[in-house]
Amino acid sequence: MTTPMTTTSFTAPATADRLQQAAAALAAHGFTVEILDDAAAARTRIADLIPDGASVFTGASETLRLSGIDDDINAGGRYDAVRPRVLAMDRA
Repeated sequence: MTTPMTTTSFTAPATADRLQQAAAALAAHGFTVEILDDAAAARTRIADLIPDGASVFTGASETLRLSGIDDDINAGGRYDAVRPRVLAMDRA
C-alpha cells in the first residue's frame, strides 16, 4: 500500500505523536531509539556514544549536515572519519 504525500509533508517538524509512533515502530524492529530536544542535544549524545578514534562513516544526510554532526565527525579530528578518505580517493 502506498501512502500519498502532499508537497507540504515536510514543511514543518513532526508532531510529538508522530515521533512517538516512529520511535515505537523502530523499537518494535530492534532499534534503540532516543528522542532528544534539539540538534545541540543530539550532537552531545553522539559525542557520548562514539568513542574517540573510532572509525566512522557518514552517508549523505541533510539532517547530519544541518545539525552539525557531519562536521563534528568528518572535520572535528576526534574520530577516524572514513568519508573524507573515500572522497579523496583517485577513482582511476
